[in-house]
Amino acid sequence: MELPLFENYEHFITEHSDDLANPAGALKMITDNGMFRAYMDSLTEGLEPRVRNSVLGVANRQREMLLTEAANVPGSTLSFGWTVLSFPILVDIYAEPIVSELCNVYPVSSPVASIPRVKIMAYIRGYSGAVTQVRIPTMSQSVRPGALALTVTPAVANNMFTIATAAVAPATVTADLYRINRRYTLITSIVAREVTGGGATVDTTVAVVIKPDNRSQFIGSFTYNDVVGVPVVGSVSGHINYDSGVFTYNIVYSGGTATSTYSTVSAVLSMRFMPTNTMNGRIRVKIETEMTDVTIDQQMGRLH
Repeated sequence: MELPLFENYEHFITEHSDDLANPAGALKMITDNGMFRAYMDSLTEGLEPRVRNSVLGVANRQREMLLTEAANVPGSTLSFGWTVLSFPILVDIYAEPIVSELCNVYPVSSPVASIPRVKIMAYIRGYSGAVTQVRIPTMSQSVRPGALALTVTPAVANNMFTIATAAVAPATVTADLYRINRRYTLITSIVAREVTGGGATVDTTVAVVIKPDNRSQFIGSFTYNDVVGVPVVGSVSGHINYDSGVFTYNIVYSGGTATSTYSTVSAVLSMRFMPTNTMNGRIRVKIETEMTDVTIDQQMGRLH
């Protein structure tokens, strides 16, 4: 099937060489319905009806696309004349499934062709002002500034804006620039300290997931084993003020070894902030186009 397509294409170009000698003639082959039908009838001569219908469908869609582009993006007659000669020639069609392999002919006046490539890029500006570039869509990375893991002390008023500022210095995180994201605020780990009867001090980091309720209260519990393997239960209670950023919490321990005492060293509060009066913490999405230059081997008719 490959040979008749190429032979038909060659015969048509040869027979209509006078009409296609200039860009205006090539343009007419696309815009004139009669000449376009003559071209397609010649190209598909001798093909099976099923195969011929597939070829006609591809060619008609290609013609519509070219005419639409020409109407929306005005250009010179010369450049459009070269463009319309890039009609696809169907090389082969497989029955099950039907797969079309297209061979495009691009007559050009230069041995170098530029192929455009469009991609969507996201520029994530973190709380510190550092920018990370990510191509989207992506399945491996969240397109937003990462959560801050902030260490908080028990039984004191922890100002989360002040602690966050220290974490992203020299930038600042203040209440007039950011709001605390309620959805992504949670306690992720707690460092519990055990002082044994012999005076030894052992710190244990316990991974937890404790989120605030609708009243901004943290209520939860966790269990871990002390140095001799006895279970210890910690009951957490805390509160956060999303406007001022003040977070307080306490942990009461029960169980464990009778001769040991238990207390809390610190906890880690994972937080995200939403920018209100700053560009830090925002994402900028941009469509970018890059060009790839390929060299045409005039002797072999191939791209490099």
